[in-house]
Amino acid sequence: MKIMKLTFLPLLLGLLASPADGAGDEIRPNEIRAAIAFFNRFSKTEVAMPSGKEIDEILRGDVAKRRVKTGGPDDPQRAIGYILIDEPRQSVWLAALDPTFEPIEGLSMLLLADLGRGNADWYHHLDLPWPIADRHWIIKLRNTINLSENTRGRAWEQTWTLAEDGKPLALRSVAAGKVEGLDLETARNSIYTPVNHGAWIAIKLREDKTLLIYHVTTVVGGLIPDSFVLRWAMATLDDVLNEVKSRAPNMVAYQAKLDTPWTGGDGEPMRIEQGHWVEGVHQRRVKLKGIIE
Repeated sequence: MKIMKLTFLPLLLGLLASPADGAGDEIRPNEIRAAIAFFNRFSKTEVAMPSGKEIDEILRGDVAKRRVKTGGPDDPQRAIGYILIDEPRQSVWLAALDPTFEPIEGLSMLLLADLGRGNADWYHHLDLPWPIADRHWIIKLRNTINLSENTRGRAWEQTWTLAEDGKPLALRSVAAGKVEGLDLETARNSIYTPVNHGAWIAIKLREDKTLLIYHVTTVVGGLIPDSFVLRWAMATLDDVLNEVKSRAPNMVAYQAKLDTPWTGGDGEPMRIEQGHWVEGVHQRRVKLKGIIE
C-alpha cells in the first residue's frame, strides 16, 4: 500500500500540475478525473466520479448533476452538482460563500458565531408558501484546512453540518429580534430540519479555471417526502451553480471593497496585489511532505 501511495499520487499531481498552472489551455477529461481522485484521496467525504457524459457537460461549461445514495434504501440521497468556471479559484470561492449571496428565494440568515479562519455558525430560516410550514435550522460551517495543506492548496472545501440541538438557540435569537422580518411566533411554528449537511468544493485546474462542486443531503421533516426534497434540490443545482458562475468575474472588485479580506479554504485571508489574486501559503510550498506520507 505504501508503494501505491508513492506511485499513484505523483501521477495525479502530474496531471494537475502540467499544464495546470498555465492560463487559457483547454481542460482535458482526464484532468477532471484526476482532480476529483486527488480530492477524494484526502477528503473525509468522497465525491462521485462523473460519467463520460457528465464530464462532457462539465467541459462545455454546463452544470452536471447526479443523485448519490448515502446508505441504505431508507437513507436520504445526496444531490451533487459540478461546474467548470473560467475564473481563478479565489473568485469562485468568494462568489459561492459570500453571505450576501442568497441562492434560495425566501431564505433569511443570521450569523451566530464567527469562529475565525472561515469557520462560523449560522441560523437559516426558509419561508415556504402556504400550506407548507416554514423550515429553519442552524448549521456549522467549517473549512477543511488540512485538506488544503495535504493537496498543496489545490483543493478547498467548506462543509456544513446541522446543529442537532440548535432549535432553542434559534428561538432565542429570533426572540431577541436579531433576524430581520422574522417574529417569534413564525419561528415557533417552523419545523427544525432533521438532516442538513453538504459542502462547497473548489479545485484549481488552471490559474483561470476552477472546478466547483456542490453537494447537499437534506431531510426537511413534516409531511414532505424525502423524494420530493431530493427532486427540489436537484432542480435548484442549475440556478445555484450558474449564479456563482455569473458572479465570479466581479469578485476581485468586490473583495477590494470589503473591510476585511475574505478567508480562503486554507484558513488564510485571500489577498489581491495589482488587481490579481495572490496564492496562499499552501500553494507556495514546494515540498511534498504530508502528501505522500
